[in-house]
Amino acid sequence: VSPNVATLIGHNTVRTAAMGGSFDRAPTPEETARMRTLVDRAMRDGAVGLSTGLIYLPGVFAKTDEIVELAKAVTPYGGIYVSHMRHEDVQIYEALDEVFRVAREAHLRAEVSHIKLSGERAWGQADKVLAYIEAARAGGLDITQDQYAYTASSTTMRQLIPDDALAGGHEHFLAVLADPVRKADLVARMKKHILTRGRQDYAYAVVASFRHDTSLNGLNILEAAKKLKGSDSLDAQIEVILDLEKNGSAQGVFHGMNEEDLRKFMRHPDTMFASDSGLREFGKDVPHPRGYGNNARVLGRYVRELKVLPLEEAVRKMTSLPAATYRFAQRGELREGHWADITVFDPEKIGDPSTYANPHHYAVGVPHVLVNGVPVIRDGEHTGAKPGMACRFLGTPAGLQAKLDAFVNQPRFAGAVWSVQVASLDSGKTLFAHEAGRRMSPASNSKLYAGALALDRLGGDYRIITPLRATAQPDAAGVLAGDLIIGGRGDPSWNPREGQRDFWSVFEPFVAALRRAGVKRITGDIVADATWLQVPPQGASWTADDMDFEYGAEVSAVSLADNYVDLRFQPAAAAGQPCLVEVLQPLSGLVLDNRTTTGPAGGVREVRVQRLPGEDTVHLFGTLPLGGKEELTEAPVPHPAAWFARALQEALRQAGIAVEGRARSLRWPDAPAAGTVPLGEVASPSLRELVARFMLPSQNLETDLVFDHLGELQRTAATPAWLRSDEMAVTALEEFITRLGVPAGSIRFAEGSGLSRTNLTTAPTAGVDGTLKRRMHGTVAEHNVRAKTGSLRWANSLSGYVTTATGEHLAFSLMLNRHVAPPEQKASEALDEIAVALAQYQGRD
Repeated sequence: VSPNVATLIGHNTVRTAAMGGSFDRAPTPEETARMRTLVDRAMRDGAVGLSTGLIYLPGVFAKTDEIVELAKAVTPYGGIYVSHMRHEDVQIYEALDEVFRVAREAHLRAEVSHIKLSGERAWGQADKVLAYIEAARAGGLDITQDQYAYTASSTTMRQLIPDDALAGGHEHFLAVLADPVRKADLVARMKKHILTRGRQDYAYAVVASFRHDTSLNGLNILEAAKKLKGSDSLDAQIEVILDLEKNGSAQGVFHGMNEEDLRKFMRHPDTMFASDSGLREFGKDVPHPRGYGNNARVLGRYVRELKVLPLEEAVRKMTSLPAATYRFAQRGELREGHWADITVFDPEKIGDPSTYANPHHYAVGVPHVLVNGVPVIRDGEHTGAKPGMACRFLGTPAGLQAKLDAFVNQPRFAGAVWSVQVASLDSGKTLFAHEAGRRMSPASNSKLYAGALALDRLGGDYRIITPLRATAQPDAAGVLAGDLIIGGRGDPSWNPREGQRDFWSVFEPFVAALRRAGVKRITGDIVADATWLQVPPQGASWTADDMDFEYGAEVSAVSLADNYVDLRFQPAAAAGQPCLVEVLQPLSGLVLDNRTTTGPAGGVREVRVQRLPGEDTVHLFGTLPLGGKEELTEAPVPHPAAWFARALQEALRQAGIAVEGRARSLRWPDAPAAGTVPLGEVASPSLRELVARFMLPSQNLETDLVFDHLGELQRTAATPAWLRSDEMAVTALEEFITRLGVPAGSIRFAEGSGLSRTNLTTAPTAGVDGTLKRRMHGTVAEHNVRAKTGSLRWANSLSGYVTTATGEHLAFSLMLNRHVAPPEQKASEALDEIAVALAQYQGRD
């Protein structure tokens, strides 16, 4: 939506839900408990308060005790009670007393909805009513009121009919009309009521929307009676009102207030402006004009023309006063760091051209409107932007705790397991914890541990150094009569995708090092020696199907392009033919077994890649529709060190360094290559950069290379030869976590990236992750949450930092395991909802 939205939980809604259609009575204790539960749930879900409409069914039958009890459910959340009161005529003082009692006994703020004096007998009492409210404020109550700038109201025409005739539903109403005795009694009471109010007819009531007969729209009841009944008698008018209800009811506009009272209410400093209108469909029916021009009418008519209010005061009543009343943090004022909700208007031109007879006119003099910093009106035209968000109220730690507790205990998570911890970095206190000590699968949140460990042990400026050695010294002519050995140490940076570089640019540092060593020709082999990292190609506890995807690429001390290639699939020229497949990186050594087909135009679109253990063959399955778009996917490369050796050999040839031997590779547990003549070295970017690079896209291979590199650095002469690099890294991690004060046994890791299903941890907090760029768009969490995502099958996590609406800095860790989301949802969306709630939190510990 374009505007921001805040919701109140409606008393009539919960009464209808809890009382089963029987309303003309007090609720049972069980029904009251049910209503209170519904209110509590709504507040947990972000409602800003409770509203009552006590002239409407079924709320008209509710006693004050019922309202007080429900309002008490709002108090723990810091919400507000907003009341469309029972009376707005001479009985308004009784209605105000009820509002005051609810506020007093429930200990919460209260607001009088669209304050007015309706009916001539009540006119002229605005000063007295305001004094009555002021006395309540002086007694310690926090009471405000809102108002629309018109002397006519709008509601349903059924408000003209006694409640008991409608309480039993439409069939009951029809039965009353069919019974001559009961109908006569109904008509008599309607006559008495209007005469008691000092009126002689219903000319003040205008039909705004009657779908059964739209020709009545815009006519008052007296005019409608002449049209339909041929008479404007009071009996004929009542018959029209009953006919309207009998045929689906109608919306009406009621001219029942006077201008002087309206202006007095308007001047009061605690009166806010509100349209009391829903969204309008342009050109449909004859609705109240307030839906188009309420605030423009205030600024044009009452500020500029009649000078009832100064401009600044009118703007305050539309902006900072309601924001403060509803406790919307960082809204309502033009301040640095606040949400940019901005209306640009011309004080000399702004106005409301809509009328009661012709209401479908937008306000004039308002060229631009921004919502949350995004233009939604530009040069008077809607831009189509929809940056609006839910302004949920979470104003106390108890409210936040209740909301999060209710969220993680929803029925949809019945078979799942949550572990959540939220702490304030400012106070050091825990704001919320749920199963925080439970061991969970953190998925890629494991990278937080790997990165923190590496930075702690090695420092941010550390660089991985790859030595270039030879089996012989180059002679004076630049001939290396032996092998060139690349002694891999796990540098993850040899990836042309980083910065979208040319594939061959990866090898420029190696060419430069050889030129500095004077090498012009190599008679022996190019040997990519990956034996320094003593790890298997797949990480501990990875599954067999991981090798089909780029996130399961082989771990190798000599790596290239994250050890996977990109495959481009295109439909062939005719249906039934194999798809065209291109490997976008050269010399991978992959053999393609292309079993794809081109299907009919508009048909199924799916391709799959599968490689069996021990094979260099990639089996390609699936179909693309004729004339359809290309499809890109990935395939891991087996023996990545061999790929590197082949590519380096070609890069040297392109650079003019001849290689007469072949390209080959070694990997653990092979013996290291012989060769002790140093030729140079290639340094990686700083560890600080490497950690950022594997965090941002959540890159598994690069994480494991850094993690395993650190592990291998722990090896000493006393280390058992059978102990692998990754195992030593896990030991170092456990020591690191213990040193930080985390209880021993809180984590159980098998490798660094989180792809292992046996990694277990309790709630961590740290990290920054670019995988969030597609998540939480258009919420207060966008550009605010800085976190690391993680996902495996049945395991999702999100850990990081967020700044709340009041500027408090929170650290959080959210882990959700074994949740099976429905097809139309993603499990990660549940994590996002909590992150957004934290960003919306308006309290402070």
